Amino acid sequence: MVQLKICENDGKTITKDLARHIENLIIQGHFDEDTQMFTHVELARFYGVCRVTARRVYDLLEARGFIERYRGRGMFLAFGAKERCLEMRRDNFRCGIFLEFYKEAVFLDYKWKDIENMVDEYEKELDKKDASSLQKDEPQTEPSQ
Repeated sequence: MVQLKICENDGKTITKDLARHIENLIIQGHFDEDTQMFTHVELARFYGVCRVTARRVYDLLEARGFIERYRGRGMFLAFGAKERCLEMRRDNFRCGIFLEFYKEAVFLDYKWKDIENMVDEYEKELDKKDASSLQKDEPQTEPSQ
């Protein structure tokens, strides 16, 4: 079983966190297009979540166009899923995360040079640590049978 850092108090948060984790795997190329995905039972067992949560994760990924379901055949990674996932996450970063960050920086009267200095300091800290382990998830991609 793979342990994820997820909030156990809110089923919606667990669903979103696990969906984001699978999106990370898609972006990192752990799945080829048209690859059959795990069943929701396998997904639930592998990540230690209930089947309802696993089903909701797949519902969310399907709604976003990352997987396709075929009755009697299973679920498959959709063609173009990696590109769509990257586009969605970049839009979310630009219009959500970065916008809120920028508004807060303006409110706190930070100048752009101050922000550049913070980024430089953060990058130095990352260099001191194993940056590769902080940047990417490296979980197994096969559920145990």
